[in-house]
Amino acid sequence: MKIEILFPELVVLFGEIGNVRYLRRCFGKSEIVETHNGETPAFVSGDVDFVYIGSMAEEYYELAIETLRPYLDDLNRYIEQGKVFLATGNAIDLFGRFIQWGDKKIEGLGLFDYHAVIDRENRHNSWFLGEFKNIQIVSNRSIYSRQYGGEKEMFIKKNGGFGMNDECEFDGVRRNNFYATSLLGPFLITNPLFTEYLIKLIDPAAELWNKETIMEAYNNRLAKFTKPNARFVMGDHG
Repeated sequence: MKIEILFPELVVLFGEIGNVRYLRRCFGKSEIVETHNGETPAFVSGDVDFVYIGSMAEEYYELAIETLRPYLDDLNRYIEQGKVFLATGNAIDLFGRFIQWGDKKIEGLGLFDYHAVIDRENRHNSWFLGEFKNIQIVSNRSIYSRQYGGEKEMFIKKNGGFGMNDECEFDGVRRNNFYATSLLGPFLITNPLFTEYLIKLIDPAAELWNKETIMEAYNNRLAKFTKPNARFVMGDHG
C-alpha cells in the first residue's frame, strides 16, 4: 500500500492538507510518499495505489503541469489500470485541455475534454449538494476558475448549489478511478462515505479513522443541505 501526495509545497490552500492528514490516520505515515515540484512522480514506478493533489495558487499551475507533462503516458497507464487518483479544488484545472487566464492561455495536461477560465476579480463561494453512486456528497466551493465541458465523463450529479460553472448540472470528471472535483471541504473528511468507497477500492479491509465522529458531522451538514428550501449561498444554509 502506497499513497502519493503531489507537490505538498505548492498545495497549501483551503485546509486541504486535512485530506493528507486523514489518509495518514487511515493508512499510517509509512504508507505516504511526497513528490515535490521537479521530482519524478512515484506513480511512474507502478507501485502507488492512491495519488492525491489539492488546491494551489494559480501562479503555480505551470510548475505543476510541466512537472507532470513528461509522465503523461505513465499517468494514463495508471488510470487505465484502475488505480485511484483524486484531485480537489482548483487542481481540476490542470487536467483539462487548457486554462484561459485573461490574455494568457496555459496548455493543460489534456486528459479530459474541458477547459478552465480564471477570473481573479470574481471568486465563487458556495455550498454544494450532489450524488455519486447513491452516495450523497456535501461540500463547498471557493474558486476563481470555472470549467467548461467534460459532460461525457462527469463525476458528481448536482442536487443543490453550483456545478463546474454557473449553468452546469454536475461537478468534476471521472475516468475509471480517477476523480477530479472543484469541491473542497477538506473533501475526504466532509464526505466519509465517499472516502470509505475510495479506500476500499485500495484495500477492502481498510477502515475509516474516527468514523463515528466524522459521520456525525457529515449527517449534520447533510440535514442542513437537504431540508426544504435549503439555500447554498455561502454563510446561509436557508
